[in-house]
Amino acid sequence: MGGRVHATRKVNGSFALVEVPGVEGTQVGPYGDRQATTDRDGFALVTDLAPMVPTPIRLDPESLPLGADIPTLERIAVPRWRSGVRLRFPVRAGRSALVQLRTPDGFPLRSGAEIKVDETLQKFLVGPRGEAFITGLTGLHRLSVQSEGVNCQTHLVMPAGSIQEVERIGPLTCLPNTP
Repeated sequence: MGGRVHATRKVNGSFALVEVPGVEGTQVGPYGDRQATTDRDGFALVTDLAPMVPTPIRLDPESLPLGADIPTLERIAVPRWRSGVRLRFPVRAGRSALVQLRTPDGFPLRSGAEIKVDETLQKFLVGPRGEAFITGLTGLHRLSVQSEGVNCQTHLVMPAGSIQEVERIGPLTCLPNTP
């Protein structure tokens, strides 16, 4: 299935091939059971599913790396009798960072300010000490910040590293937007 070969015991019933692209070591199974673990390419085989019965296949959030940004942890499998289905959990690639942001005069940005990364719709909030936990980072990004009386931007360069690691970046100075 999916052009891949999977070593397993004899499969007599229905199954699901679960794909969490590029995320190794994630535990997955029906109804939240931890039946299988994704391989280095992000694949896992979940067996012994009831045919023609909607079965929730769930990722264990505790086994996901911090940098994995996955919109949903559960998908429904409805395999036919003695056959399989492929379930793909989309992953937004990138790493995570705790970013410290400051105003031009050196003070931390106010808690509750919203940060947009590049032109995406996803927003992150600034917390205490002007820090924000931001996911899905790779390479160069423009951070746009908006809150009461603050409309500024800065650039962030994410260093290379493992998806398992959280970088500490900053302080970065957020400069006022020019019209």
